[in-house]
Amino acid sequence: MTGVTVSAGRRARLWDVDLTLRSGEIVALIGENGAGKSTVIEVASGRLPRTAGELRVDGEPVDPGDESEALAAGISTVAQRPRIPAVLLTAEALYRLVPEGRAPQDKRAAAREAFAAHGIGLTGEERVGDLSDVELALMEMVRVAGEDSRAVLLDEVSSSFSGYDMLLFLDLLESIAAQGRAVLFVTHRLDEVQGICERAVVLKNGEVRAEVSGRDLNRDSMVWLMYDQRFPHRSRPQAARTGRPLLSVSGLSTPEGVREVSLSVKSGEVLGLAGLRGSGVESFVRAITGRGPVSAGQVLLDGTPLGHETVDGVSFFSTREGLGELTEDDQVVDVMLRRAPAAAGESFADERDRLREAIQDIRRYAIGVYSLRQPVSTLSEGTRRKVELSRANSEQHQVYVYDDPTRGIDEAGRAAFHDYVQEAAASGSAVVLASSDLTELIGCCHRIAVFRDGRSCGVFDNSVLNEDRLVELSSGRMPTPDSGTRAPAHAAPPPPPPAAAPSASAAPAVPPASAGAVPDAGEAEPAVVAPRRHAAPERPAAVEDEHPRSPAPGRDPADPTAGHLDWSHSRVVPFWHPADEAEEGPSEGVGHREQIRRLFGEP
Repeated sequence: MTGVTVSAGRRARLWDVDLTLRSGEIVALIGENGAGKSTVIEVASGRLPRTAGELRVDGEPVDPGDESEALAAGISTVAQRPRIPAVLLTAEALYRLVPEGRAPQDKRAAAREAFAAHGIGLTGEERVGDLSDVELALMEMVRVAGEDSRAVLLDEVSSSFSGYDMLLFLDLLESIAAQGRAVLFVTHRLDEVQGICERAVVLKNGEVRAEVSGRDLNRDSMVWLMYDQRFPHRSRPQAARTGRPLLSVSGLSTPEGVREVSLSVKSGEVLGLAGLRGSGVESFVRAITGRGPVSAGQVLLDGTPLGHETVDGVSFFSTREGLGELTEDDQVVDVMLRRAPAAAGESFADERDRLREAIQDIRRYAIGVYSLRQPVSTLSEGTRRKVELSRANSEQHQVYVYDDPTRGIDEAGRAAFHDYVQEAAASGSAVVLASSDLTELIGCCHRIAVFRDGRSCGVFDNSVLNEDRLVELSSGRMPTPDSGTRAPAHAAPPPPPPAAAPSASAAPAVPPASAGAVPDAGEAEPAVVAPRRHAAPERPAAVEDEHPRSPAPGRDPADPTAGHLDWSHSRVVPFWHPADEAEEGPSEGVGHREQIRRLFGEP
C-alpha cells in the first residue's frame, strides 16, 4: 500500500498511507478509535474506493472492487462486523467468496472437515444468524485460513475472545503465517500486540505516525504514540464501602442453560462475571435485565421483585446487541443525550446545559468527532460504541449492568469507562460487569463470580485472583507442565519441582483455590470445588520467548532478565500469586502462546 488517500467530503479518512507486509509476518495496526484502521482494511478489500495511491500484491498492482475481487488478487479479509446473509449455512458462508468452479462440490462435508481440523465446534449445518459473535469470528478465521491468498487482513477479530477461544485463534493465526502469508492484525488489546506481532504500525488521524518493533513494542510506547499521553495501569480497585444488597438473584434458571444461580450485589461494589463461551454468563445477563427468558427463580431490586419483561432502575449496556435503534439522521448530540432530534419546548438554558454535558462526555471518553451535529452513521465502529457507552452512563441508576462494554473501544475510552465504574460504585450504586477481558475484570471488580456449565462455581474476592487463576476456574482445568496434557478439575496436581533452599525474599505461601470464595447469602456451596494452586512449573530449557520486549518500567536494562516479556499489563500472565507482586514484580514467565497452551493443551 503506497500513498493511499481516502477523502470523505472536505475531510481525509486516510492521508498518504504507506504500509508494507512481508511474507510470514504478523503485523499489528493500532490507533485510537477513528484513526483509520478499518478504513485501511476496507480499501484493501475493495469495499471502499481510494482517492489516491496504489495497492500491490507480490509487486503487481491490484484494484479490487469487492471482497471477491480482492481474494482473486490475493487479499483475504475479515471485517469487524462481517456482512453475511443470516440465512446462509456456515458451510455456504465458508466458501461464499470462492468461484463456483473452484469451491468443493460437497460444501457441508468440506466445512465439517475444516472446522474439525481446527477444533472449532461447528458442523457446517448452522445458520449464520444463529451464531454468537465468537463463533462467527472463528468461522471467518477458518475461511481465510483455507483461502488461496498472499495477505490476510483481520479487523478486531479477537475482541471478544478469551481462554480457549484465544488458543484456537492463535493456532489459526500461526498456521496462516506458517504458510508464508502476511497478516495484518487490528486490535485494541495491546497485550496481544506484544505477545503475537513482530511489529506494529501506529495510525493517528488517518496518517502513519510510527512503526515500532523489538524493544519499543511495549504498552507505554504504543499508548504514547497513539494518544500523546499515558494512562496508568489499573491493577486492582480500592476496597469497597458496601451497604445493603441492591440486586439479589435467587435460584435463577433459564431455558438457555443457566441453572439455579444465586448471588447478590451490594451498593458500593462492582461484581464481575467471568466464564468461557457457553458458560451461561451471557444468558444470565440477559435474564436479569429482562432481555432473556426466565424459567425459575427471582430477581430483586432493593428488595422489590422485578418483572421479566421490563427492568426499571437497572441500566444496561452491551456491545453484543449492536448500537441500538439508530437511523442515518441521528446526530451525535441527540444520541448522547437520549432525546429526539428536536426537543420540543426546550429553553435556551436547558439546551446550553445539555450541550455542555455532551461536550464533557466527548472529552472524557476521547470521542473523535468534528461536530456535535455529526451524523452517527459517519463514525467508525469503535467511536459509535463510545457514543453509546457515554449515553448509557449519562443518567444515575441504582444498578448498572454491562456486557462486554469495552469491546472494540480504545485505551482512552477504556480508562474513562473504568473511572466511571469506580465513581458509580463510590456513589452508592451497584455494578455488574461481564467481560471477556480478564484484565478488565481484575482491574475493576471487587468480587468476581465464575460461571461454568450454566452454574456459578463460586464468588471470589479479587485479592486472591489473577488472570490465569480466572482461566483455571472458568475452564475447570489445571495448568500442566506438559502443554499437550489436559487435566480435569479434580485431578491431583503434578509433583512440584525440587524445592530450592529457602531465602528471606521467598514469596509467601499460596492460599488454596477456595480461599477468597465468598458465598452470597442463600447461595449453595459450589458444585465443583476449585483445585488448589500448585507450584509454578520450571521453564523448559527449549522454550524461549519468541519476541523479546523491553524490561518493565523501573527495571535495570543491564539486568540479565530485562529482555524477557513484560507481563505487567498482560491479559494472560505466568503462574504467580498476587502476593508475589508485592515483592519485586512478576518473575520470568513463558511466552504468551505457551502460557495459553499450558492451561488448555493443544486445540
